[in-house]
Amino acid sequence: MLHEKTDKNMTFRHLVIASLAIIVAHSSLLPVAAMQQWEEAYMPGRVTVEFKEGALPVVGQAKTGLSSFDKAAAPYGVHNVQQAFPIMEAAAAKRELSTVGRQLRRMYTVEFTGPYDPWEVANALMRSQVVEQAEPHFMYHLGGEVPKAGLPSVGVEMQSTPNDTRYDSQTHLKRLEMEGAWDVVKAEDGDIVIAVVDGGTEWRHRDLRDNVWVNADEIPGNGVDDDENGFVDDVNGWNFSTDSPDPTGSPDQPNASLHGTAVAGIAAAETNNGLGIAGTSWNAKFMPVHAGCPDFEQLCYARAGTLYAVENGANVITASYGSPESSFTIAVILAHAVERGAVVVAAAGNTADNLDTTPFYPASYPTTLSVGGIQKDSDRTANHAFGRSIDVVAASVDVDFTTPGSGFDMGDGTSYAVPLVAGVAALVQTQYPEFGPFEVMEQLKQTADDVDAANSSFLAGLNGKGRLNARRAVTEVATPGIRLMDYEWTGSDGGADLRSGDVFTVEAEFANFGGEASALMVGLSTPQARPFVTVRSPMVAVGPVQRLGTFSASFELEVSDPAPENMLVQFLVTVQDGDFTSTSDLFRIRINIKGVHQLTTKRLITSITDEGNIGYKDTAMNNRLGSGFVITSKTGDGSDILYEGGLMIGTSAESVIDCVRSEMDLQNDHFVLAPNTELTDVSGEAPTTGAVRVELRDDKAPVLLGLNVLQESFVDDTDGNDEFLLLKYTVTNVNATEHIDGMWVGLFLDWDIAIDTRDRGTYNEEHQVGMIFDQDEAIGGVGVKVLTNNARFSYEAIDNTAITSQSTGGYTAAEKWESLSGGIGETEYSDIDLGQVIGAGPFNLKPQESAVATIALIAGQNESVILENAANAQRLWDEVLNVNQVAAEENAVPAHFNFAPVYPNPSNGSYSFSFTLPHAADVDIVIFNALSQEVRALIQEPRNAGEHTIEWDGMDDSGARVASGVYFARLNATDLRGRMTESQPLVVVR
Repeated sequence: MLHEKTDKNMTFRHLVIASLAIIVAHSSLLPVAAMQQWEEAYMPGRVTVEFKEGALPVVGQAKTGLSSFDKAAAPYGVHNVQQAFPIMEAAAAKRELSTVGRQLRRMYTVEFTGPYDPWEVANALMRSQVVEQAEPHFMYHLGGEVPKAGLPSVGVEMQSTPNDTRYDSQTHLKRLEMEGAWDVVKAEDGDIVIAVVDGGTEWRHRDLRDNVWVNADEIPGNGVDDDENGFVDDVNGWNFSTDSPDPTGSPDQPNASLHGTAVAGIAAAETNNGLGIAGTSWNAKFMPVHAGCPDFEQLCYARAGTLYAVENGANVITASYGSPESSFTIAVILAHAVERGAVVVAAAGNTADNLDTTPFYPASYPTTLSVGGIQKDSDRTANHAFGRSIDVVAASVDVDFTTPGSGFDMGDGTSYAVPLVAGVAALVQTQYPEFGPFEVMEQLKQTADDVDAANSSFLAGLNGKGRLNARRAVTEVATPGIRLMDYEWTGSDGGADLRSGDVFTVEAEFANFGGEASALMVGLSTPQARPFVTVRSPMVAVGPVQRLGTFSASFELEVSDPAPENMLVQFLVTVQDGDFTSTSDLFRIRINIKGVHQLTTKRLITSITDEGNIGYKDTAMNNRLGSGFVITSKTGDGSDILYEGGLMIGTSAESVIDCVRSEMDLQNDHFVLAPNTELTDVSGEAPTTGAVRVELRDDKAPVLLGLNVLQESFVDDTDGNDEFLLLKYTVTNVNATEHIDGMWVGLFLDWDIAIDTRDRGTYNEEHQVGMIFDQDEAIGGVGVKVLTNNARFSYEAIDNTAITSQSTGGYTAAEKWESLSGGIGETEYSDIDLGQVIGAGPFNLKPQESAVATIALIAGQNESVILENAANAQRLWDEVLNVNQVAAEENAVPAHFNFAPVYPNPSNGSYSFSFTLPHAADVDIVIFNALSQEVRALIQEPRNAGEHTIEWDGMDDSGARVASGVYFARLNATDLRGRMTESQPLVVVR
């Protein structure tokens, strides 16, 4: 199935945003590389936060004026909040920002003190409702190795070639067919600027200084920001390390300075000047941007440096650095770069890893042109990264470059392949000024020369499109250049959770950034040896597609049964047009995700986990799996309104077992899978459209109660039932001899409905539903209700800001117990960040005895809809899910309260009191004499619904035998329905 779009006025904005969606939506599916230990992975003492739209913090101090953020930040010594990219303020003053630009404007740097891991701080700040995303401030490692050192200068000039004295040593340029390209176009004939975002550049080098970029709108040395770009006197670039206008490298960081100087020279050294080396661009201007750290030979400011280059008009940007860590911040910046017309060329890395399985960033983002390495004088690969994820390769061994101090040398690394490609990208842009970034990237890819013949069969197809060919890039009309712009998959149940045996559909959006196709075919395959996924529709006929045309295609696939857990399956896009065949993009989908199962209806998406959590299995942003509680909002969008949810069970303030936040603001993990069990989809066995079963034990709890918890979760997609989740907990005492008394079972739910302190809480007593809405009711709301009637219930709305940090003591066991078992607590709130606790109990369990508690999580557009959905949830439970249990209860549980006559009566001091309860209740039995004076308090404790017997030995409260006479036994039973009282006479005969 396909659909071609024919809008000839299509802009790149849609394509950039779609590409960004791939980064953000699917980056969690990519494994973080563990092949290499990265020292100093992120800057200490700071994190980056993206605030939600409409949340504007006060900057320059510890307090932002955003209540939930300030409370979350306080325990970590946050002392300064500043805009991460103030250059976007200058940009906003000159033009209307795009969606991506506005997103960058909402990013802030948060500085903190104390020995805290930045991920810990980021995860804590994510609990604030004004925060969209948070992460550490990542640093990047430079990708070039130490130079060879000591290579003599070459002084031989060649006819019809550049006369640079070392050109004869640059044999790799001939293999790239640079001379053929230069015969057609030279960058000096245009106005292309290559930005070198690196560790400092000796831009006054004798072979560089005449090609350095000059900011014509800035007057040198007058101390004024003449062009109002946010930087004073930035005539030749900027130094983010020293916050000064001189981007020269620091003598304290010789390797970093060498790296930046080398990259600049390879791309933009002055060519044909009778000196040194030839740059591949033939005299493009280069913009030096010092992004190095003040104290490390790494890049601390690659993000800001890239933005500076973009906003100051760079056409090509080098990214000769990388990290195995993905970052939403750099992903947005790269999308912004493409949107503004810049090509970012990134190093694939030197770790000899396969980027298809071990991504390396920023090269692994679809918004960059990733560059791998080959030998200088052959097409054999270097010992650097490889994979289908690489776009092109170029020489990465013995590459000639400029060095600080006006010298020259050679070095290895994909860092030095990057500027070779960046210079040719400048030639393509000069030759084809109408090309956008994706067109330039596809032109370079589609005109590359295949290198498979020079390498082992193992590497077939794993060197991208092949070796860069500069001549072909500026002379040939490119073949079709098909790029995957967006994709999503849907299982047969309508969700994205793929399990063994599932049939699912991939809907893909494509764009053609190359030549026109006349009879295009698009295919999907799995290049892995054992992918455990079969593509049922491997090729789709598209037909003619013009340049810049877009189209969609649908593929049907099936997961093998069985299939491994947590397997990341690769999918390769192949395109054909007549005799032309080419691979396009590689994307990944994870199947059989362990420990998380998604339940979906038309209006609800949520996840069930194997640790007792509802929604996300882990609240840590770098380890989060699942879907929260995604509801269809009033605007028709899917809104994820649940930050954290999980099971809590307790018998006292000292014995609470849970999987939610603790006193230390970390998530407890007291529940584990019961032996020989797993989280299982049992939809086919249930009377609802979706059902999941998991069996848990309390084996990791600090105080073991000896519990087995069978959790059954139900959703139903029929109209009227599609906005709630039912959770049935069957809790069994697995102890051999010990009783468990006074047990409560319930849920903690931290909702994120409104922005910051804008939630409204209420409670409907008639329907016994606790509800939370955003204050303005722009989104909708959620309610919770206990459906089982075999116990009392408790409900309380929770001020989240009081239990989200160590400064407030976190969420203590005593607080959990109080909210779980304390009856109806606080319910009415406004303008505050709210959560909920709901519990059922108390249950008294003999060994091997079980109790059932069922709770509904209910969504709705307003209060009346939630109450209607709550009634539907109760009906579904009573009439469908609980039919057998209701029948059993009707037989086992008495319909009425009754206090039977005392037996035997009269007696000489041994009596039995029998009573029946239709509902669980707090029970007290007291013996009075004929003068109504209390003689003995027998019991005062909760009892389950059912029949009960209590014995009296004829002793008073002091332990003495009572005298002969008439006495009375009074029984009080109190539950939420009221108080029941009855008395029975008895006679003591001595």
